[in-house]
Amino acid sequence: YFTLDASGSEIRLLRLQPASTYDDEIHCELFHISLDDEPLLPYETVSYAWGKLDATRQSYVYLHSQLFNVTPNLEDALRCLRLTDKPRALWVDGLCINQQSLADRASQVAMMHLIYRRTSGGLFRLGKAANMTEPAFQFLKSIEEK
Repeated sequence: YFTLDASGSEIRLLRLQPASTYDDEIHCELFHISLDDEPLLPYETVSYAWGKLDATRQSYVYLHSQLFNVTPNLEDALRCLRLTDKPRALWVDGLCINQQSLADRASQVAMMHLIYRRTSGGLFRLGKAANMTEPAFQFLKSIEEK
């Protein structure tokens, strides 16, 4: 991780490279932007259930062409959020914040309200479908219609 400029509301974004299938390797790079920039480069925030690293299942991405361990939930989210024809700029806390640095975590968490306020859209990944997924969405749709 390269150090961020704390004086300039700088954050890291993830450039998620496109893929033609779910099973293709995940390739991405981090780059810096300032939330003070006008116009601001459009990016989307990703919310997902973190989960834990799983010793029985290796989950990783290629970050700047280097293997980087991630949680299975993050791997699944990135696989599902990839576009087929172009890169996607995302803010994903598990990768855009240096989780090994207390200082980086503290400064980036303090800016999360700005990160979410300036986003061009929010993406949510609830995880893989389970037995009750479809009935739950049907129930929510029935509530909306009332």
